Amino acid sequence: MRKWLQRLFGIVAMGTLLSSTPINAQHEPTRPPRRLETERRSSESYGRHETAREREIVRETTREQEQRTRVTETRAEREWRRLDPVEKRHQAEAIGEAGMMKAARQLGYESALKPSESSKRPQGYDAVFRDPKTRELIVGEAKGGYNGRSIEGTLGNGYGHRQGTIGWAVAAAHEILRPESTANRKERAVAADILRAYEEKQLRVEVFHTEHRWGEPLETEVARTGKQRNESSRHERK
Repeated sequence: MRKWLQRLFGIVAMGTLLSSTPINAQHEPTRPPRRLETERRSSESYGRHETAREREIVRETTREQEQRTRVTETRAEREWRRLDPVEKRHQAEAIGEAGMMKAARQLGYESALKPSESSKRPQGYDAVFRDPKTRELIVGEAKGGYNGRSIEGTLGNGYGHRQGTIGWAVAAAHEILRPESTANRKERAVAADILRAYEEKQLRVEVFHTEHRWGEPLETEVARTGKQRNESSRHERK
């Protein structure tokens, strides 16, 4: 009797265990670890981290460049403001003459009278060139500064003529050749050449305008303001 009860109790216990376990769980295969998904998410996170770091490096580099530019501009501005009006005018004139000589070289002109050879007389010649292509003599007028102005706005009057015109260039030559003139020998020789070129209709005048920022030269604009031949005036930037 006891053996029969023990056997019955075992059967009942086994049935209870089976009923509490899902049927599918007995045959469900073991799932592989989700390593690929984890690796994908890790890669995306790493990529986002690298992209954010690259953007931060670019921002830091830009800030450093802007800071260096501000320091440079502030120093240049401070040095320019220290100059008195006469010093500013002289520096602007030097910038104009340097810009003129650079542009003349780029245009292939030959020098007949350099700024260093001029006596700096009022309404005199800043420089004189010769165009090897046309054999014309060119009276060069240098203008430095005058930021924002047109070339016409930089020109004054002299000897009863508008500066930069053929009439002004010829009147200046006559003034230089006067016996009481303080012009040097080189200027007198060039003035005679200018009058000869005028008679031969081989004379023209060009203005070289160089703007600057706190004493640092910018581009030079070249304009033919006086001519004898039937040519349209030209405006170039060099």
